[in-house]
This record gives sequence, C-alpha cells and structure tokens, in this order.
Amino acid sequence: MGVSVLHMHMVVGNPKARSRTWEAASEVVRQVAERAKTYGFTVEESQEDLTLLGSELVQWPSPSVEEALGRISEVDFLVVASPTFKASYSGLLKMFLDQMPPGFLSGKTVVPVMVGASPHHGLAVDVLLSPQAKRFGINILREDQVSVSRHFAGKPDRMVEESLPYHWCEDIPVLSDCLASLACRLWDSYDGGDHTFYVGEVVTLHPGEGRPLLFFHSAYRRIGDVL
Repeated sequence: MGVSVLHMHMVVGNPKARSRTWEAASEVVRQVAERAKTYGFTVEESQEDLTLLGSELVQWPSPSVEEALGRISEVDFLVVASPTFKASYSGLLKMFLDQMPPGFLSGKTVVPVMVGASPHHGLAVDVLLSPQAKRFGINILREDQVSVSRHFAGKPDRMVEESLPYHWCEDIPVLSDCLASLACRLWDSYDGGDHTFYVGEVVTLHPGEGRPLLFFHSAYRRIGDVL
C-alpha cells in the first residue's frame, strides 16, 4: 500500500507579519499534522502570508496572486486565519478571498481561525468565516455503525478510517455505506448564545437501507419493533 500524502497550507490575513494570528494558525497546522502522522500520512506543509502580496491584491490580474491561488488549488487541508477587526475578518483576507473563483475550495478541508481580544469575538469565526464554504454534508448512520460514530465523535479508530468508503456528492465528501447521505447548501445561521445554529437546504439525497443509529441519554440505542 502506498504512502498517503496530506498537503497542508495556511493563509494568514493579518497586516502585521509573523503576528499572533500567524502563531495561532501555525499551532493548528502543527496539531493536525501530528495527528495525521499517527495515521500513516506523510505531511507536506506550506504557508501564505498575505502581507507579502500587498498592493497586488487590488490589481487584476496579478501574477503573484494567481501563483498563490495556484498553490492553494493543490492542497488537501487549508487553514485560513485572520485577526478580528471591527467584529469581522481583515480587509486583507477579504481581498484575497474575493479573487477565488466559484467552487475553488470544493473538495478541501477548510479550517477557519480568528484571533480576538475579547470574549465577545468568540462567535466571529462561525458567523463570518465558516459560512464562506457555503456547503456541507450529512451522513445518517445505521444501527450497526457504532464504531463509525465513535470514530467521528473523538475516538479515532485507524481500522475504521482505512475501511470507510466515500464518494463525492456536489463536491462534498460523504459516506457511501450508511443509511443516508445528504449534500446541503447553507441557507441561514442563527445565534444561539454559545452555539450557532445552521439551516441547510438539501441539494442531493442518497438513501440507503437499514435502521438508524440513535444516541440518547448517553448511550447508543436502536428503534424497537413496530407496534
């Protein structure tokens, strides 16, 4: 079996070079890389400091910006980081994101990071950066897929990881072997205090067979016989 390579890249949109934002993004990359290596991945890392692009971000076309986008187009895992400025992400990052064509981030794992100076900035990343992806997938598991649920609930199992079949649906990776998989488009989001609630429009549905896996009162359960 060949060695799997994970291409990781981080984009930092802080006007100050080598800032706290850069340090936070670097730490995210470091931790994910360490975890990936335990699963046998060879990790390749690269960085994009948007301060180096400077005024070229407002030029069109810009060879330097096109080269930066070209590097990002080849990666699997992308960390996008920004300081919180006036309750939003930086104008530097916005100018860069605006030059990405539609669907540019499809098929990539994108992790948004925002660094704030106040607890009031805690929801900024969910409200502002996360919706940029606009699409997400949902997998409904069968009652015999407890190990799969545990794997995605923070108890990773390498055997589960290597045996999970998946396919691309609307440029979103979803499980092939489950009760149902859905590709959704973000419809709206609502502030729920310490949570943000996302409402999605189902674009594609792939139904399977079986009974659903349930989790209730801290235990996995199954639906009983029909009365």
